[in-house]
Amino acid sequence: MLSVYERRARLLPGLLGIAPVSVAIVALGLKENLVIAVVTGFLSAAGGGYALSLIIARFGRRVEDRLWPTWGGAITTQMLRTRGTAINASQRDIWREAVTRYTGIALLAETEELADEARADDTIRAAIGQCRPLGFGGPDGKLAVQAENIAYGFERNTYGFRWPARGIAVACILLLLASLKTDWHIYLASVASGVVIDIGFLLYWSLVPSTDKTRKAADRYANQLLNAVAREPQKD
Repeated sequence: MLSVYERRARLLPGLLGIAPVSVAIVALGLKENLVIAVVTGFLSAAGGGYALSLIIARFGRRVEDRLWPTWGGAITTQMLRTRGTAINASQRDIWREAVTRYTGIALLAETEELADEARADDTIRAAIGQCRPLGFGGPDGKLAVQAENIAYGFERNTYGFRWPARGIAVACILLLLASLKTDWHIYLASVASGVVIDIGFLLYWSLVPSTDKTRKAADRYANQLLNAVAREPQKD
């Protein structure tokens, strides 16, 4: 059973990515084909949705590993650093105090951070790791944090899966166009509709996912998470 996060942040991008395949199957009149039905049923029974969510998550984490260095690190880490120029130093200090109070992990002071930046970031990451459950479901979860966590996961995973999704859409468009030269030409209207729909998916995957949207979603999630920590009592 997939969690809300897995369904919305992982499975949904995957389903959008393979949707052109379903469109092509319907357009070619293969929906009732025995082989297609058996394969679809097997994948569903064998946990195809779960497997797809894992694949999408892997693409998302891979692109995240590439994006974070270009951003200067994870957004939560940046927001809690004393070095550099904070957009709002007073807010940063409130968050740092709240994270220390909630987790019991003391973040390095400014002089200590300047002396050992790597250790300072490691300490921040360790503390944030104790705060992340606030963005999950369950009794400790906060709905606003969870919503932004899902939004960030969706944007990150969509961006990470953009190239495979584009390839799938292009392959399906070419397959449908090629089918016009076969006996499937009796489905001309259906195939033409399928081509148009799959072109729509290709445009979506070419124009919508972006580093900018992913970064903005990460900013919103980080803000919501740290604000939630600031409202929490000290962790037992």
